[in-house]
Amino acid sequence: MNKLTFFIAVLSFLIFSQEQIFTQTFSQVDSSKFVVGQIKIFGNEKTKDFVILDELPFSSGDTITVKDLEYAKERIYSLKLFNFVDLVTDKKNPRRIIIIVKEAWYIFPIPFLDFRKNSIKYSNYGITLLWKNFRGRNETITAVLSLGFDPNFYLSYFNPNFIARKLRFSIAGGLVSVSNKSVYFRNNFSQEDFSTHSHFFTLGLGKRLALDKTLDLFFSFRKFSLDKPYATDYFMTGTDYENSFSISLNSKIDTRNLKLNASEGYYVSVNFGYNYYFKNFSKNGKSASSPVFSFDFRNYVSTGNFGIFRARVKGSYLPNGENVSYYDRAFLGYTTYVRGHAFDKCEGYHYFLANAEYAISLIKNLRLSVDTSVLPTSLTSTRFGAELVFFFDAGKTFKDNFNVKIPYGYGVGLNLLFLPYSAVRFEFAWNEQGKWEFLFGTGFNF
Repeated sequence: MNKLTFFIAVLSFLIFSQEQIFTQTFSQVDSSKFVVGQIKIFGNEKTKDFVILDELPFSSGDTITVKDLEYAKERIYSLKLFNFVDLVTDKKNPRRIIIIVKEAWYIFPIPFLDFRKNSIKYSNYGITLLWKNFRGRNETITAVLSLGFDPNFYLSYFNPNFIARKLRFSIAGGLVSVSNKSVYFRNNFSQEDFSTHSHFFTLGLGKRLALDKTLDLFFSFRKFSLDKPYATDYFMTGTDYENSFSISLNSKIDTRNLKLNASEGYYVSVNFGYNYYFKNFSKNGKSASSPVFSFDFRNYVSTGNFGIFRARVKGSYLPNGENVSYYDRAFLGYTTYVRGHAFDKCEGYHYFLANAEYAISLIKNLRLSVDTSVLPTSLTSTRFGAELVFFFDAGKTFKDNFNVKIPYGYGVGLNLLFLPYSAVRFEFAWNEQGKWEFLFGTGFNF
């Protein structure tokens, strides 16, 4: 029995055994229905009531079950505005729903590390500074400083209730330096390292159509330059300066109970865009353009109190890939990769990636709160969790001819969860040749 066969056998056993627990547990859940009367909220000293109410899948007069209350609780957690959330019914009046929240600290740093090639030299590290909910309307200002191999800085603002409730507005801008990722360019034009430097500006307008549906339109402008003049073939315009304008329409359906570390529901994101590349007016060169299509499908299934099955398929398609500058091609082996092939560089016009995970909860929803005389408890409180994860990944890039041989990897990992903020991951992965690698990262896989 090879390693992959053994891994699949163990994974199947775990899913089956957890399914038995799920069947037994589900039969014990209180499924009695009741009609919602009054909804009262306590603990939101800054957050407006409508921000919380907009996350509820029910309103006064609806008939619901206890499971609906649990789903609503996780949706409120997904706002990432509260350390703790409780939904209960009033003992004196069972139709009355009481929502109790404990607000989080709204200005806080989140460190991150994108550890590449098992070396700090090729890694990115930095800090994300968030200022959330500063007017109590769930607005967010984000500042990101990333140092290391590809340094960058950007600032963004997002308002999900712009002018009127459920109208969405976002704006972002920044500076990005990215080293050449194109193996094809290196092999055919120059072996010397170089980077592209870009300024970008993005504007987004949208609408929340329903509890789980959003539609957004984005406009983006990017201005690129090269730090080595010989690399002009890197740009479609054939110059050492290039501009890019893009417009895209994004549609999302998100029924997940929790946006970070979900246990139920699904997520669908479909994006249609168009990129146009043009030269600086003072330089000779050409222009080019291409439509772009991308998608991201995810599904989450709970198999009991201890197990979650997660699956994801994502990818992008460039119908006119030959008219796209090298920096906009599809790459695997950088920020997006197949575990087991995390350091293998792949390049093409299109790509797809499939992930499957089965997570067994070791510690679930442990409420941690540290009282100090220096820091407020809203800053030192979190929901902590730990899970053992078995995973399988497969994916590749391709041009117009699709090769059936698909690289894959599998392995096991330990995730430490600090909800609603971030996670720390430790993973061991093997590829189809049996070669292994150790991966460390921050944030959630999906």
